[in-house]
Amino acid sequence: DKPFFAVVNFTTSHESQVFPINWKGNPEPKTPAENIQIPPYQVSTPENLLDWRRMYDRNTVMDAQVGKLLQELADSGRADNTIIVYCSDHAGVTLRSKRFLYDSGTHVPLIVAFPPALQQLADGKPGSVNERLTQFMDMPATWLALAGVNVPDYMTGKVFLGSKIQPAPEKVYLFSSRFDESPEMRRAVTDGRWKYIRNFEPDRPRFQMLEYPWNQAGQRSQWTEFAAGRTNPLQSAFFQSQPTEELYDTDADPHEINNLASDPVHANRLIEMRTAMFQQALEHRDVGFVPEILMAEIDAETTLYEWAASAENYPLEDILSVASLASEQNPENVVRLIELLDSENLIVRYWALVGLRTLKDDAKPVLAHLQEMTKDPSPAIRVPALVVLGNLASTKAEKESVMTKLIKEAQSAKSDVVAHAALEALKYLDLPEAIKGIEKKEIVKGQYSQRIYQLLNGGGSIHQPPR
Repeated sequence: DKPFFAVVNFTTSHESQVFPINWKGNPEPKTPAENIQIPPYQVSTPENLLDWRRMYDRNTVMDAQVGKLLQELADSGRADNTIIVYCSDHAGVTLRSKRFLYDSGTHVPLIVAFPPALQQLADGKPGSVNERLTQFMDMPATWLALAGVNVPDYMTGKVFLGSKIQPAPEKVYLFSSRFDESPEMRRAVTDGRWKYIRNFEPDRPRFQMLEYPWNQAGQRSQWTEFAAGRTNPLQSAFFQSQPTEELYDTDADPHEINNLASDPVHANRLIEMRTAMFQQALEHRDVGFVPEILMAEIDAETTLYEWAASAENYPLEDILSVASLASEQNPENVVRLIELLDSENLIVRYWALVGLRTLKDDAKPVLAHLQEMTKDPSPAIRVPALVVLGNLASTKAEKESVMTKLIKEAQSAKSDVVAHAALEALKYLDLPEAIKGIEKKEIVKGQYSQRIYQLLNGGGSIHQPPR
C-alpha cells in the first residue's frame, strides 16, 4: 500500500543464451531464417545465422516474461498509477555489437509507458517516437523528478520527462576501456547523426580473442572465414588493425561502415566532433585515462573520483594531450614521446609508452631508455615498458628476456590487476610459449588473469585463437 520503485532484470536474452552449450540437443530455432538480415560487416555463415535466429528466439521468450510481469501488475490493481520503463543495458550481442561504440553496441531500446491518469507527464502522445538524445545517466534524475523529489545538484543527468523536463544535451559521450580481459581504450561522441570515435590504442585489432564471446559459434566461424581469406573488405575490417579516428554519418550509413575521417569533404565536421570529444572528456573529468594498475593502488587509499578531482594528481588536459599524441601512430612523434618519459607524472609516462608501443619498429630510438624503465617502482610503468621492448626484440634471446621478466611480474603480483597486465602483455606480443612449464597457480591471481592464462595455454594470442 505504499509507492514503490521496482527494477526487474531479465537475463533471458543475455549473449550467453546463444552459446551452443545452452542449446543442448541443438533444437531448430523458431525464428525463420528468411527473416534475418545479417549486417554487411558480418559473414553470413550457417553458424552466425543460427546465432541470430536463437537470439530472436530468446527475445521472444523474454517478451513473454515481460508480458507476464505486466499482467501481475494489472492483477495487483496498480497498473493505472504505475509508469513502466523498458530498456536494455546495451545493444546487440553478435559480432561488433556489445563492447563496441558503434550504434550496434550503444543504441539501446527505451520505451516509457504512462497510464492515462499520468499522461500529462509524457513528452508526446502514446505510440510516438522521441528522437532526443538520452543517456543512462539521465535516468536517476528523471525518475526522481517524476516522483516529485528534488534532484541533487551533483547528478549530471538531464530530466527528459515530466513537468521538470530539461533541454537535451547536444552531444552524448561514449566510452569503453576494457573488453572483459582485454584493454581497449576508445572514446566517442555522437549528436544523434554524426559519430566520432577515437581509438587510443589503434595497434590493437578490434577482435582480440576474448574468451567469453568466443563461445559463440557464429563469431568463431567468422574468424575462420577471415583466416581462410574468404571475407570481403567490409567483413575483414573487424579482424584487422583499426584507424586512430572514425567518423560516420549514421543517417546515410546506419551500419557505420563508411569511415569519413580521411575525406576532405568532411574535414570541418571531423574537427568539430574531435574537439567535442575532448571537451566532453574534460567536462566529465574522465578517469579512464588512469592505467588500471594505478587505479587499483588509488582505490586502496581513497576513491578514484576524489583522487582525480585534484589537478595536481590528475592534470587531465596534459594527459589528454599525450594520449592524443600517442594514438596518432606518427613516427615523427618519437622524439617528443621519449621526452615525455621523463615526466614526473606517472600517467603521462604511461601514455608516452603506449604511443611508443603503437609505433612498433619505428620506436627504436627509445631502446636506450627502456632497460631503466623496466626497473621502475610501479608495474604500471614496468609492464608497458616491457611490451615496447618486446616489440623491438630482434633476437630470440631478447624475446626470451622479455618473456622471463613478464612471467616474474605475474608471479610476484599481489593482485589480479597486475598479473592480468603481465599476462595480457604476453598475449599482445604473441608469446604464448612464455608460460610453457609454468603452473597456473604461480601466475594466476584472479578471474581475468585466469582467462588469459587459458588462452595462452591453448597456444592463443591477440591474433590467434586457442587450439
